[in-house]
Amino acid sequence: MKLTARYIIAIYIVLLLLSGCQHKPVYPTYGAVYIESKPTGAEVLIDGESTKRQTPVKIDGIPAGEHEISLRLFGLKLLRHNVTIEGGMTKRLNLSLQLLNPQMVDSVKIKDFTDDAAFEPITHKLYLANRSDYLYIFQIDGPNIYGPIESIYLGNSSWQRSVAVSREGNRIYACLWSDVIKSINFSTNQIIKNISIPGAGKMKIVKFSDDGSAAYVADSIAKKIWIIDTKTDSLKDSICLQGSPSDLIIEPGNKYLYVTILNDKSLQEIDITHKTIYRTAAAGQNPGGLFHNFQWTVIGFCNMTDLKASIIYRSNWAMGTGPAETLGGDQVSGACITGDNSYLWMLEAYLPYPSGDYLLCAPGSVVLVYIPTWRIARRFGVGKYPIKIFQSMDGLYVYIVNNYSGNMYILRTDTE
Repeated sequence: MKLTARYIIAIYIVLLLLSGCQHKPVYPTYGAVYIESKPTGAEVLIDGESTKRQTPVKIDGIPAGEHEISLRLFGLKLLRHNVTIEGGMTKRLNLSLQLLNPQMVDSVKIKDFTDDAAFEPITHKLYLANRSDYLYIFQIDGPNIYGPIESIYLGNSSWQRSVAVSREGNRIYACLWSDVIKSINFSTNQIIKNISIPGAGKMKIVKFSDDGSAAYVADSIAKKIWIIDTKTDSLKDSICLQGSPSDLIIEPGNKYLYVTILNDKSLQEIDITHKTIYRTAAAGQNPGGLFHNFQWTVIGFCNMTDLKASIIYRSNWAMGTGPAETLGGDQVSGACITGDNSYLWMLEAYLPYPSGDYLLCAPGSVVLVYIPTWRIARRFGVGKYPIKIFQSMDGLYVYIVNNYSGNMYILRTDTE
């Protein structure tokens, strides 16, 4: 068969066009993971966000790349697993969770009745406000507490109601029962100045801003937050409140202040710059004991006489409250969120009561609550009237300060 010239030219043109085409392969941008676990029924989190799914489960639509898969289940340790998701592929995982086993590791006797405590994370020093003329300083080293390694004499009749410490601001503030604030040089432990605030009523709580440039003092009678310039140790400003404050914390950006109000039973988020209330939340009977997680994505407070604690997600102001079971004691005096954001340590306390010439008090406890279901996972006795709880920066240990029996307790969390 003879090919015509026209037909040959057409074939040649088609070949030229085909030779000029460059095929670019298209790779899928999403993959999947199939997860099995021992035991089954574990909640799956991807990059810290809950999927609301439980194992065994296949999860589709995961962007290709590196991700952290976490599993959590009541009574078990959070399991973290790094995985590479490939587009168009399903990654299979078979993971085993471990039993949660927190333990009491030590207790230390402390002097006098302690009413407040402040922890400086860089130097690992703990400052105890107590009913004596001295501010006591202890050294914390993971599972161990030493001291007092130092004490600062504040003068006669200098019982301390509250204490705050700022390495950045080079200040220690001890708020006395006489409503005088002792300004102390952080580096030398020398008293710099007595700060008296005209119009002050009952200054209960003092906290520093993250950079140490300002201190905030909650006054329950004047119904104000006093703002002190730490460079000059003088009153800078004040914020009027709608009721009596019982506790306060300041977020690291120094933009918002969170305060619990007794009168209207609320938590208030206050814009510091404009001195206005930004958001509020109902806080139950006798709210106080404010706390937050390491990332500051969650804040919380104790419904002290309701025997509950509440957490609020700052992104959408959604709230959860627990535990689901009824706690013992007269109040929940403090709480903190574990480093994995799955559990909450709560202080269950009985108040001292008079009996003849003595004060008696029943032993209190620290209770570990699983936040997703608000079930109680563990309970440990921590002496009479525990009032303060905080944790190490790595989340491995919690420290409980006791008011009545004069002890500090150390727990290994085992959640990390």
